[in-house]
Amino acid sequence: MSARSTSADLAPALRRVTRAFEAGAAAYGAPTLRPGFTFSPTTDLEFALGFPYCRYLTDEPLDDAQACALVRSAIVDVTPIVGRMAWPHAVAHRLIRALASPVVWPHNWTDAATAVVADGAPIARDEAVALIAAMIDRVSPQPPGTTDFYFLLEAMFGPELVAEAITATLEARDPLPRFAAYSVFLLGFVLLRVPADLGRVLRARLEAVFVRLCPTREPGPRDREETDSPMRALDLVLHGGAAARRSLMPILHGVDLQGLQHLVDDAAFVRQIVAQEEMPRKAMFWWPDARLAFLGGPAVTAHYLPWVSKIRPTCLEFVMDSFAPIDSAETVALFTALAAIPRSKQRAAAWLAGR
Repeated sequence: MSARSTSADLAPALRRVTRAFEAGAAAYGAPTLRPGFTFSPTTDLEFALGFPYCRYLTDEPLDDAQACALVRSAIVDVTPIVGRMAWPHAVAHRLIRALASPVVWPHNWTDAATAVVADGAPIARDEAVALIAAMIDRVSPQPPGTTDFYFLLEAMFGPELVAEAITATLEARDPLPRFAAYSVFLLGFVLLRVPADLGRVLRARLEAVFVRLCPTREPGPRDREETDSPMRALDLVLHGGAAARRSLMPILHGVDLQGLQHLVDDAAFVRQIVAQEEMPRKAMFWWPDARLAFLGGPAVTAHYLPWVSKIRPTCLEFVMDSFAPIDSAETVALFTALAAIPRSKQRAAAWLAGR
């Protein structure tokens, strides 16, 4: 297929930056590269390193009032935070602090929460490490913006700081904090992006945590009460297909696909499980997953095509950001379907024309 621009070129005309991929071909996840999966070697490598599960920073000019309002909207309404890949610098520091704060609650906004969000000073490295420990140690479920919390810190400081801080915190906890599962799961993406030597060291340290807390080296059968088990999340991060087979289970309207996102060693199993998914009747935040398309191949994208009209409107930009770099006939079919949706019509049509 012809060469073309990538997703960054299709996004609004703001420069997007991240330190997530700075290790490049020396990153731990680089050996999973699939040349020709996208339109360029650069995005081929980024998919091997976990794209689209990353975040970018922009220099969008916002004053303090605008930045605070956007953070509050993201926390209270949730919708603005779902599927957003880029955040202005002026917002990112405030949002990170707010997400880790014990006084910021979406349904009970207080003066204390306002004070947290008002702090727009750049986050220092020591503060970043402390915030990561605070997020892991939360005594309530981690907020919807947990993905943004970790990946924005990674965009600012690079994957080494984030991966080391999470690993060190887990080493110091026995048992792992009850609500740490999603933090552990997101670590799997960051581990792909650290330099390979460090990746091997960190994974060995995490394996020691797993063995210490789970001497049988195999979590028991998964049931609904264990859905958010941090040990199960660590199993998925460390043990690929074997862990996925232990951990995947039916959920209310289909199968649990998230557990496949770290499965880099069994494309056939990814396709097998994705094929069992049924469209949720209430797809609050459902969207096609480009990570699974990378892991399982074009058949995964083809599986999503009948459901394109069900994508939540606020997630359409994320879907287009995620799939725009992928060079396949199935991606063309996906963008053709997106071009029939009013909210995504213009951008999808531009992508098709650019081919």
